[in-house]
Amino acid sequence: MADRAEPQDETEQLRSTLLETAASVLQVRQRAEQEIRRTNEVLEQRTRELAQTLAVMRATLESTVDGILVTDDQGKITDFNERCIDIWKVPGELVQGSPASHLWELASHNFVEPQRFIVRFEEITASGQESFDFLQLKDGRIFERYSKVLAVEGQSGGRVWSFRDVSERHLAEITAHRLAAIVASSDDAIIGKDLNSIITSWNSGAERIFGYTADEMIGTSIMRLIPSDRQNEEQEILSHIRRGERFDHFETIRVAKDGRQLNLSITVSPIKDSAGHVVGASKVARDITERKKVEAALRKATEEAEAANRERLFLLDSEREARSQAERASRIKDEFLATLSHELRTPLNAVLGWVSLLQREGLQAEERKRGLDT
Repeated sequence: MADRAEPQDETEQLRSTLLETAASVLQVRQRAEQEIRRTNEVLEQRTRELAQTLAVMRATLESTVDGILVTDDQGKITDFNERCIDIWKVPGELVQGSPASHLWELASHNFVEPQRFIVRFEEITASGQESFDFLQLKDGRIFERYSKVLAVEGQSGGRVWSFRDVSERHLAEITAHRLAAIVASSDDAIIGKDLNSIITSWNSGAERIFGYTADEMIGTSIMRLIPSDRQNEEQEILSHIRRGERFDHFETIRVAKDGRQLNLSITVSPIKDSAGHVVGASKVARDITERKKVEAALRKATEEAEAANRERLFLLDSEREARSQAERASRIKDEFLATLSHELRTPLNAVLGWVSLLQREGLQAEERKRGLDT
């Protein structure tokens, strides 16, 4: 009986061991499956995150105003955005995966010196360094060109190129430089001030007219230039400026550093910020002191000429009156002489007749007496 019990016990023990082993294997499998599920979930999550990151990067790449181009360490194009294609007017299917040199060859027709454009790209690529310069196209547009070297584990992994159209900014800078040169060289005083009448800019024309340097005036009130009896003019000007109105060709008096009173013609325009709010004023003042002196001298000369002309007209009138009177007297004289001649002709004819008779010989005494009486 004991012998039969021992194999049975061993069988039970073996069965129990097998069951325990199977349970352990099942637990290991379950844990492995759970770990695989967790790993898959993590991978799926990371895949989704990577896809989202790539989508954000692509959206960012496409939303930028810059043209972006990416090349690998062999110089092949691996990525680009639509802005880059639009800048160079090259079909996208000709760009993806092709050598960057092929794109530069296609884009070179935009430049006055195509070969120089290509050579410069080769120089930048060979340098292994970042680069920044400007490109000027045949149509007048200007682009900033920037490139950055990509590094993977310390090794060069390619390069990112960016192109930004700065034509308007460049034009604005040129315009600003030109305006600054005009302001600096202007004979007129060009003065900037804020809405509290504090001077913010002062050109060489203002120095020449008023005698103050920029250091003396910037940061001080413009009221120091205005005579005490004209202080209210500044408030009137500022009221127009705050309403965004221009104040044109206002003639007034201002005081120079040496105390001289200057006749000025002033034009004041509002200065606005990017939001359109008035933040100050630009004043252009022209010295018209000499012009005023000339005008005063001209007025005096005109008045004297008018007085002389009136005198001349008076003399002319007097002369005409005198001539008229002389002519009238002459006519009276002529009329008198004509009348006298007519009145004398009849008796003189008789006198002449008798004188002629008296000169004859043989005239009777009675007739002679009659002739002499006549």
